[in-house]
Amino acid sequence: IDLSIASGSTTTGVIKDFNTLSGSSTATISIGGDATVNDLIVQHITASGNISSSGTIIADTFQSTGGDVAGISFVDDLNITGNITASGNISASGDLYGNDLTLSGNATITGNTTINGNLTFGNSTSDSIQFGAEVSSSIIPDADGTYDLGSTSKRWKEVHSDLVQVQGNISSSGFISTLSHITASGAI
Repeated sequence: IDLSIASGSTTTGVIKDFNTLSGSSTATISIGGDATVNDLIVQHITASGNISSSGTIIADTFQSTGGDVAGISFVDDLNITGNITASGNISASGDLYGNDLTLSGNATITGNTTINGNLTFGNSTSDSIQFGAEVSSSIIPDADGTYDLGSTSKRWKEVHSDLVQVQGNISSSGFISTLSHITASGAI
C-alpha cells in the first residue's frame, strides 16, 4: 500500500513507521507539489531525486551512495551538533569557520596563511622547526634583555650580519676579528 498526499492538502498528527503500515519495504510516498506534511517519521528514505524542506530534516545518518558525483548538497546552512566523521575528503569552495582545530596527522596548507594570536610550536625539545623560506621581517623579542639566541651547549655556528650592536658586555673564549674597526665606549 502506497501513501499519497494530494496537492493542496494538509496532514495533521504524526505519520509513523510507514514501512510497517504499508507492509512493504519498498512502498512509495507521494506528496503533491503544495501539500503540507506536518510530521513524517520514516525508518528509511531512498530518493532518486531531490528531497527538500523549508523546515528541519532530522536524521541519524545522511549517506550518498552510487555514482552521484555531487553527493549530498545543501543550499543553505548545515548545522551539526555532533561530530563529522569522514573516510574521504571534506572540501569547501568557501570559508570554513570553527572554534578549535585539532589535527592528529600531518597538515599541508597551500597558499598564504595568516595566523592571529599567540603561537606555540612544539611541546618538547625533541621537536624541531625547519625554515624552507627566507625571513622577510624583523625578529624582535617580546621583552628586552630576557631571551637568549642559542645556549652554552647549543650555539649557532656563524652569524652573518652587516652591523652588530651590543648594549652590555661582549665575552669570547676565542678571537674576535673584524675586517673594519671596533668602536667601544669603555675598556676593550
